[in-house]
Amino acid sequence: MTISDEQIPSALSTSSSEPSPDTELPPNTSALATTSAPEEVDFNTLNKIRDLLFGQQVQSQEQKIDQLEHRLNQECADIRDQINQRLQALATSIRNDLQTLTQTVQANHTSQTTELERQRTSILATLNEKVASLETDFDHKHAELKALLEREVQSLQSVDAQDRDQLADLFSQLAVNIRSNS
Repeated sequence: MTISDEQIPSALSTSSSEPSPDTELPPNTSALATTSAPEEVDFNTLNKIRDLLFGQQVQSQEQKIDQLEHRLNQECADIRDQINQRLQALATSIRNDLQTLTQTVQANHTSQTTELERQRTSILATLNEKVASLETDFDHKHAELKALLEREVQSLQSVDAQDRDQLADLFSQLAVNIRSNS
């Protein structure tokens, strides 16, 4: 994409009602807002210039954010998968333990019924404690990941705000330089 020599002067022209190049403009005031009606700036051209100057940086930042978000989502999914695998293994272990206990109870039903029932209750209580512990660990990990995600998002947002401030300062300086060179 190229900008013709005719478009640049019309896009960058300023009127005599503008403040002198020595005067500083507030960061949120566009230097182009003071142009007169006949010399109105082609904002599309300015957008093209901005894209040429800073498009790659913006794309790079967006790509980094996307990569970070993808990595964080992948890590969350991995942790969720690990916890689900552990819960499934625990459930399988519980089923296996219960099957073993049931066979033992059936083989020794008359002589050991009371003792086996106590063991079964104890194992179930222990397993329930383990399941509750794993659920607590899962909730804790989930809360940590959520807090990490929120910190990362805030960090990215603060970096984005700083980049915007720097970009605004750069445009202000560019406008002053253009006015002084005109």
